[in-house]
Amino acid sequence: MPMKSLGRTYCSSLKGLRWSYSLLLALALFISGTAKSQELWSEVQLNKTKVYVGEPVEVSIFVYTSTWFTSGVDPGNIKVNNASTVYFRSVSTSKSRGGKTYSGVQMIFNVFPFEEGSLTFPSIKVEVETPPDGGYKGVSRTVSTKERVITVKPIPPGFDPSNWLVTSDLSVRDNWSGDLAHVKVGDVVERRLSLVAQNTIAALIPTITWDSIPQVSLYPKTPSAQNNRTKTSISASSEETVRYLFEQEGEVTIPKKVIQWWHPYQQKLYKRTLPAKTITVGPNPDLGIVASIKDSLAAELRAEQAAATEAESPRDFKTIAKKVAAYGLGLAILIFLIWKLKEFIDRRRLAHKAYLESEEHYFKLFLKSLDANDEGNKKASLYAWLDRLNLEEPSLKYLLDHFGDKFTKPETAIQKLTAQQWKEMRRATLTNYIPKDSNDWINP
Repeated sequence: MPMKSLGRTYCSSLKGLRWSYSLLLALALFISGTAKSQELWSEVQLNKTKVYVGEPVEVSIFVYTSTWFTSGVDPGNIKVNNASTVYFRSVSTSKSRGGKTYSGVQMIFNVFPFEEGSLTFPSIKVEVETPPDGGYKGVSRTVSTKERVITVKPIPPGFDPSNWLVTSDLSVRDNWSGDLAHVKVGDVVERRLSLVAQNTIAALIPTITWDSIPQVSLYPKTPSAQNNRTKTSISASSEETVRYLFEQEGEVTIPKKVIQWWHPYQQKLYKRTLPAKTITVGPNPDLGIVASIKDSLAAELRAEQAAATEAESPRDFKTIAKKVAAYGLGLAILIFLIWKLKEFIDRRRLAHKAYLESEEHYFKLFLKSLDANDEGNKKASLYAWLDRLNLEEPSLKYLLDHFGDKFTKPETAIQKLTAQQWKEMRRATLTNYIPKDSNDWINP
């Protein structure tokens, strides 16, 4: 081949190599540019930036991507100094920007500040898995958030810091055991105060202070509290119990108790007043039992306090064994017997009270009235019994039509039907009988 033709062929090949190289380089730059073009960023939002001590702040952390997420997002534990942080959940979201829609995830926290001053929600690193633009396989990426500052205001002047509680709603139950109308010297009455507060945590519910009362010894039990959390809300409940030992006869007034809370959304103070109780304490010829019960309650109180202390500290089994031996088996048996006796008496009293409101009791009163000549009392006793039967219609006609003689007229039933016939009708209703207010005896 002539040299001139070889030269043309060589130049043509060289141009082809250059074109192929340029094409490969452009393709590589295009792929690289596509991979780097993915957008991934975070945002932090607060529902408020100024709060009182104990007032929750909702913190939302958003992470957005120009593609999608291939796995769930776990923010891990977040520690905020001088505050408690509760993580609720993550929810999917989206955002439009520049005419494009971005997939996102929202992580929701509640922060409860303990002290006044400046509170910093820190910057955190969130690991996500998201594919690059044009890809399909998730790639692990880390995005950092910006820290946010929250101003925590002090408790307003004029408020008792020991009773400060921030909650959007508070329910209070004040339960008393024993018969307060028949208290005598040496009796022990137990009072249980239960609180359920919304949008707060157990650590922020203040401890109740029990007022001292002349002629009465107080023995408070160790308080109990817990957090109750769902996917969308948090609440806290606490229960405190005190036992009153009445040592002298006469009138004793247990002072009223005021429970207050601050509503964070209405910015308003609410109060709930538990009224005072005046109890007449009768005499007791066996005054020696007062000292015995007092010693037993004091020993029980010491045992509860020791158990609470041991629960908060590392266990020393030798020390525990020494303390248990120090109380003695005899004292433990005495406490057990006194408590069981009191429990038995209370149960009998409550059972009798429940019986007096039962259908059986009112039926017996009706049967008893049949032997008398007082027609008005018979009718009153009959309808008092009918009200406690689980009938679809609490009427005598319904009872006769469904469980008795439907040909007997209601106005003549009391005169015509015998006690045995009434008993047979009652027995027929008992298969479907459910006492009304059957749980009322639990909290009389």
